[in-house]
Amino acid sequence: MSLRSLRPLLHETGGQGAGGRHKSEEGAKGQQPKVPAWRAVRTTRWLFVDYEGGQRELYDLKRDPDQLNSLSGDPRYRVRLRTLRRILADLSTCKGRACQEWADASVR
Repeated sequence: MSLRSLRPLLHETGGQGAGGRHKSEEGAKGQQPKVPAWRAVRTTRWLFVDYEGGQRELYDLKRDPDQLNSLSGDPRYRVRLRTLRRILADLSTCKGRACQEWADASVR
């Protein structure tokens, strides 16, 4: 049995610079691709990703579970985007007990 959380989930990464090296499957050395830092929030229905540099992605996971069509530029989702940005900011800055209380209140 799988349990689903109703709480929004925070995802973050510091990115990866282009200076790193890796070996390909064939053993040849190559440059790692540069990956920008990003933060994201996922709810039971939505995924919002905010990249360092300003690019954003928004997915309706119910209608687009494979995340193929970003809705971030669609004006019909402006309010949803603003709400998810606020949730992302709140989750990114909360600490300790205050964060737990915020998360519990967000699912009520």
